[in-house]
Amino acid sequence: MKTLAFVVAFAALFASRAAAAFEPCETPVPAPLPRGVHLLMPPDQAAAVPTNAAIVFSPLGGAIADVLVTASAGGSPRAGSLETIGLLQIFHLSSSLAPTAQYHLAFRDEGQSPPQIVSTSGFATGSAGDSLPPSMSGLPQVAIGPYCSILDSYPLDVTWPAATDPDESVLAYSVTLVAGSSLTGIAATTALAASFSAGRGTQFEVSVQAFDRTGASAAPIVSQQVFVPAGTDAASSGGCRCDVDGSKTSLAGSLVALCLGVLAIRVTRRS
Repeated sequence: MKTLAFVVAFAALFASRAAAAFEPCETPVPAPLPRGVHLLMPPDQAAAVPTNAAIVFSPLGGAIADVLVTASAGGSPRAGSLETIGLLQIFHLSSSLAPTAQYHLAFRDEGQSPPQIVSTSGFATGSAGDSLPPSMSGLPQVAIGPYCSILDSYPLDVTWPAATDPDESVLAYSVTLVAGSSLTGIAATTALAASFSAGRGTQFEVSVQAFDRTGASAAPIVSQQVFVPAGTDAASSGGCRCDVDGSKTSLAGSLVALCLGVLAIRVTRRS
């Protein structure tokens, strides 16, 4: 019975690891971030923000109904217009912010009735605006990983050269996978990489565009045509996915271990 209990625990362990291997690898979201938005520019407590800044963000868990920018000393929210580019949203203020002033920023979620404030932050402006947009050069690169039989797809790792901007150290990037006239994937990040998956036989191009804190953008850079294998790539298949500790795990290896555990249970019972 002790042997049976041990082998059951052994099999359960590998079953949990196999279940975890079903999940795609994702880059952890940097903390802290205001609830309801991701990739916020300017970030909370930012200083020397350009007076012609825009509010650049990506919503989390629902659409944003209102972006409220008010002076910390009081007053009405500043007027502006909201532009959507992929997963990025840019709130363009109708007029410049006051120099060397403190501002309060709030987001209202339209998914609640009535709409509720879902995140707040603050920032301080500098003495001047930013008139220089970012620029990009080079091409995005796409690495195709081993075939994932569980999802019937191939994982894609997309990287690109950093944009340059003499007035910015952190930029937001909008990433799109375009197949003909259709979008097959979108992402928004401040990193220089993003992960996707694509079905067998897919053909697409990757477009990456950089944005600074004013909402100004660089001309997008576009990859060469990418061809995803039409077959299953059986020689390297296995559905490599994130393990519970964030490392890579072979799904096939976990399932084999689970089968061995079940076989051991049957042998123990017979003996």
